[in-house]
Amino acid sequence: FYKAADALNKLEFYGNGDLGTAITNDRDLGRGDGVSFIISDFLSDTDWKSAVDMLLFHNREVHLIQVLSADEMAPAMSGKLFMLDAEAENEDDRRNHRADVTRSAVRAYEEAFHWHQKDIRDFCASRNVGFISVCTDQKIEQMLFKNATEAEMIL
Repeated sequence: FYKAADALNKLEFYGNGDLGTAITNDRDLGRGDGVSFIISDFLSDTDWKSAVDMLLFHNREVHLIQVLSADEMAPAMSGKLFMLDAEAENEDDRRNHRADVTRSAVRAYEEAFHWHQKDIRDFCASRNVGFISVCTDQKIEQMLFKNATEAEMIL
């Protein structure tokens, strides 16, 4: 655990990642008695489900930890906004956009978000994959020792 945490602390993150490609193209996934944790917001177009299936094919125990901001979980915004994507390279990036956020737009987002969360939970349940969703304002200790323990990801 400490080696993995140290390696993660040394990584530099930028831009979009492609979980599906990264995992399905990895020739050293391990076999059998290992545990794989995928930590992501799962709000991208990448094929993360094929990555999970590949890990399961290699007899890995798989757990997903979804990390979201409070605004992603329950947006509290309205009016004319310029939305900057946290993964955008600059202000001209196509992922950024101007929007007039109305109550109906927020409701539509909430419905889509709840459908997306249900899709992840159903996918994980169908494959016996652990899943928790945590907020970025949670302390790491709470996420590890409360949420992950209650979900039986760690004992």
